[in-house]
Amino acid sequence: MQIVDDEDATSDQFSMSVSITSTAQCAHATTGTVCSHGRLITAQQKAFQACLQSFVEANNKRVDELVREHVREVADLRTSLHYTQREIDEMKMITHSQSDRLSNTIRDVEQVTCVQREMEDGIDYVENQTRRNNLRIDGVAEIAAENWADTEAVVRKSFITALKLPEAQANAIRIERAHRTGPSSTGRPKTIVVRFETYKDRDCILQAARKEKPRGIFVNEDLSHRVMERRKQLMPKLREARSNGKIAYLVYDRLVVKDRADRS
Repeated sequence: MQIVDDEDATSDQFSMSVSITSTAQCAHATTGTVCSHGRLITAQQKAFQACLQSFVEANNKRVDELVREHVREVADLRTSLHYTQREIDEMKMITHSQSDRLSNTIRDVEQVTCVQREMEDGIDYVENQTRRNNLRIDGVAEIAAENWADTEAVVRKSFITALKLPEAQANAIRIERAHRTGPSSTGRPKTIVVRFETYKDRDCILQAARKEKPRGIFVNEDLSHRVMERRKQLMPKLREARSNGKIAYLVYDRLVVKDRADRS
């Protein structure tokens, strides 16, 4: 009995030893497999890291190239802007210079125009002073082969017939010269320019004409061409003022308009 028990114990010990050996062998095999997978994963990680590193380096290189290219473009643009700004500044200087010259020219023209106007006014004044004793008479019929004496005679006759002056007064008017002027016009007699010896006689005839307003006979001041043109320009306004019931008349080259109640 004791022998059987020893055999059983020995058998159990052997089985346990075999079991431990098998377990150790399995553990060793498992450890080898794990180590193999670990090395594979490590190799894959290194390969991935190398690939990623290569991609990053290539991408960084491309980015660096793009940055350098943009830097060059910006530098070129700055240079271009610098030249453009300089050209603009030069153009501004030229424009300012031309503007100053233009301003000086305009000022000179205005001064010349002012001087010219003053000279024209002075010439007009002198010319109108020389015409101060003159009157222009329109509507007096011409006679055949009329000379200055004939013209003076028909003028004196018109003083009596058209202006209703007494014959003695008409004959007392001192006329220095009377002559026809202007181009011939079919059906219309030429204008007569009468120069009186005194302004008093001239004014007497002018006031008589304004008072009588003879039909077909027109007596006006003898003024310079410039003043006459100015008076022609004012005639529409004069007629308009009179049509509105106002008192309107011309003095030299000015239009005077007054209300009927205003006698000043």
